[in-house]
Amino acid sequence: MSPYSAFWNNPIRYNDPDGRCPECEENVIDPTDGQSYTSTGGADYTFGNGEWTRQGGMLNEVTVTAQKPSLLEKGYYRGQAAAQDAWNSPMARAYFPDKISLSFSSSVTAFAGTNTDFSFNWITRGHDAQFTPYAVLTVGGQGGPQVSGDALINFSAGYYATSDMRSLQRGQARDGLLGWSTYGSADAGLGLGGSITGSVGFQDSPLVSRPTWISGGVGIGASIGGGATGGVSYSWPIVPSQFKR
Repeated sequence: MSPYSAFWNNPIRYNDPDGRCPECEENVIDPTDGQSYTSTGGADYTFGNGEWTRQGGMLNEVTVTAQKPSLLEKGYYRGQAAAQDAWNSPMARAYFPDKISLSFSSSVTAFAGTNTDFSFNWITRGHDAQFTPYAVLTVGGQGGPQVSGDALINFSAGYYATSDMRSLQRGQARDGLLGWSTYGSADAGLGLGGSITGSVGFQDSPLVSRPTWISGGVGIGASIGGGATGGVSYSWPIVPSQFKR
């Protein structure tokens, strides 16, 4: 077992953009029973029963006899890779966020107060992207020059603090929805009102550890009073099975 086995022990020559099989410009390795090759040192290798067997030599010294992909296969793989690159490009991220959220919140503040938020979060890029939203409960404490109470529906967008979502390990973006965050908001209302909110999530302790999700949004609903607050919150999964993989 080796971290280079996905590239036939030759990651300089071969790459594996979508996990289907290693490939280079001319050859794609697609071993079948009975396929064989000879290393530069003269050792013989044969594929059978799902694995390569050899008689001496080094596996990364091979000169491979490989099957060439069809033009249709080449076009499919290159088109898929181009689409992924475009979707994860800075321009695409500028027009469409890494995360969109719909939440329902309530808060009561008289210079100090609390905020509770039930959110549904769709991650749109990376290994944790899926159609089913991640459900999260967030409870926070806040303070500032504000006297208000509200019950709001909130819409927000977020970006993970990375240049490419594909660079994250599986589960890293998903788990970043949980844990500590800092946030600030400005609220105003008289019967009907709303708020503008921004938040930054952290991998461990707030403000002194690596940031994760950076989000901003607006809310509208029943509201009375107004002002500005800042605070710290903590998030738990509503459906724990979503975060155990």
